[in-house]
Amino acid sequence: MTAEILLSRLNSEKTMLFSIHFIQVHCMTNRIFYDKRRFDSVGPKPSGSETDAGSVMRWLKSS
Repeated sequence: MTAEILLSRLNSEKTMLFSIHFIQVHCMTNRIFYDKRRFDSVGPKPSGSETDAGSVMRWLKSS
């Protein structure tokens, strides 16, 4: 494996980890990342009032 492949793989993993972290943080704030009413109408129904990052990730993968 060349250094370029390793570097690009590392960068994509960093980007993915950052994206997951970004989604989790904004789900906690619960207003910046998505419009909650629209999300509730098309996405998974959250248990309780908060939508956890896991259900958002599943919803993103399924769409």
